[in-house]
Amino acid sequence: MCPVCGWGNEPSRRFCRHDGAVLSGGSGAPVPMKAGQRNRRRGGGAGKGILVVLAVLLPLLVAGGLFGGYLLLKPGAKAGAGGTATKSPSPAPTSTAGTSLVPATAIKILEFTSQSGGRRATNTIDGNPDTFWSAAFPAGIPNHTGLDIDRRPHIRYGFTTPVTLTRLEIRNGASGADFAQRPRANKIALRFEDGTTQEATLNDDGQAFQPVQLDKPKTVSWVQIEIVTNYPGTATDDNRYRFSFAEVRFFSKT
Repeated sequence: MCPVCGWGNEPSRRFCRHDGAVLSGGSGAPVPMKAGQRNRRRGGGAGKGILVVLAVLLPLLVAGGLFGGYLLLKPGAKAGAGGTATKSPSPAPTSTAGTSLVPATAIKILEFTSQSGGRRATNTIDGNPDTFWSAAFPAGIPNHTGLDIDRRPHIRYGFTTPVTLTRLEIRNGASGADFAQRPRANKIALRFEDGTTQEATLNDDGQAFQPVQLDKPKTVSWVQIEIVTNYPGTATDDNRYRFSFAEVRFFSKT
């Protein structure tokens, strides 16, 4: 028996089969093992196994953490419970260098052809996309083309002090389900106090403001927007006679 580890050995052996210590029956005195030598010999295989497992799992854990962080931080990730998606009520004015938005407080309605069903001309400058102006066409003309000047639906906007206009932005048609039912502006005419005019064509789109750039800056105290031609509405009732547009913005030279 080994005097160090207690392993049973044949009487004829000089060294222990388990730990290699000199047996008492062999030559020389028993040689004690160094501190911790026995534990290292018995536990060496398990230690290597743990290192192998860690070597395999660690890269996977790191990669998984990075991918999870990407999913949380990438643009367009869905909000968690309780998150809500909101629709911007009105796009911000697209001011450019050298121009500024004329505030609604500096604008007033001087004249309009008509307004129906509570759809007032002032709705076009209230900043609310859910309101709009609705004007009845002359009797029996639901989808007109090139009406005489005096018969065109129009609004005249006045300014508290003269402004040097550079462009307008118009949000066409009514809001919501009313957009398709009511006629919308196709070709418009801008009439200025000096008697000059400028025509422009709008798209049949009520979702975005459409820019109307002036041929050259004009210093005015009022401007009139006239509807020359229109996109037809789908309504079969009186709404087919009620032309509409939602909002207008004025930009002046600074």
